[in-house]
Amino acid sequence: MSGAQLGLINVAGEADGANIGLLSFVGNGQHHVQVWGSDLAMTNVALKLGGKHFHTLFTLGLRPERASQERWWAAGMGFGAHLPFGPLFPSSPSSAG
Repeated sequence: MSGAQLGLINVAGEADGANIGLLSFVGNGQHHVQVWGSDLAMTNVALKLGGKHFHTLFTLGLRPERASQERWWAAGMGFGAHLPFGPLFPSSPSSAG
């Protein structure tokens, strides 16, 4: 696929253009699992899907039970971009919450 692909669900074996959508499954794109900890949720897991330049991030976090607090779950979704400008690659953060 070359050019732009815009839709709720995008599927491409290989893409040279932009895949912008809620779910983008691109063979040579991004499909990563990320794990991290934070002050709000001790354990966080994210799935990043998209093409070379645009991606969607789905997150799930958990704060374990403490003596005086209940177990707390967090879920989020965000979009991000990685746009090449010559030798630089400015990247926008994904927003989740």
